[in-house]
Amino acid sequence: MQYLSQKLNLSADEAEKFWPVYKNYTKEVETLIAERHNKRQQDRTLPGDADDIARRNMDNDLGYEKRMYDIRSRYTNEFQRVLPARKAGAVFKSEREFRTIMLNHLNNQRLNRINQGGNFRRRP
Repeated sequence: MQYLSQKLNLSADEAEKFWPVYKNYTKEVETLIAERHNKRQQDRTLPGDADDIARRNMDNDLGYEKRMYDIRSRYTNEFQRVLPARKAGAVFKSEREFRTIMLNHLNNQRLNRINQGGNFRRRP
């Protein structure tokens, strides 16, 4: 929240209007991500050869991407209702920047643990 507040330079009034909308947006995105994860877990138990599984995954991924696009499109409009256009337009960009910073930080931590001889468990 602090990163977005700083990047967007939200006034107190803007923040009061923005954060409830943003929290709803993140809930929808998190729900969609969880559904995707659960669907992939379920699909692993279904029978089929490699091509059947690949087709299912492609169809599922396309549906996921469309739903994510729909959520982002809807919230682009919602953000524009509560923020000036230049700030609303920076929400997704700032979110991507934050995610990149966090992933780099986590990767650096992991590399530091490896270089220091710490236990590192790879995910299957």
